[in-house]
Amino acid sequence: MTGASPVSNLKKSPFSLAELKDSLQSFGMIPLCIFRPGPDDGVPAKTLILVGNAGPEMWAAVMVIMMPMILFAFLLQCYLIRGLTFGVIKG
Repeated sequence: MTGASPVSNLKKSPFSLAELKDSLQSFGMIPLCIFRPGPDDGVPAKTLILVGNAGPEMWAAVMVIMMPMILFAFLLQCYLIRGLTFGVIKG
């Protein structure tokens, strides 16, 4: 980026950094860097926020989402294997 400058505060922002951190925390993420692109960068945003994972907290958030899918896949696999096995024995 040619004219980007780091941002140390968000005084002119309609939201607070604390609100952003709280929102991202539920996904196991944190703001890593906040900067404002320069006019020559061709970015239509006034402020860009780089977001990244917060270490092990991210995996807790992922597991909340993934666990039902993993459980469903496991149960489906057990049902299919049991059904095919018993079908062959009975048939």
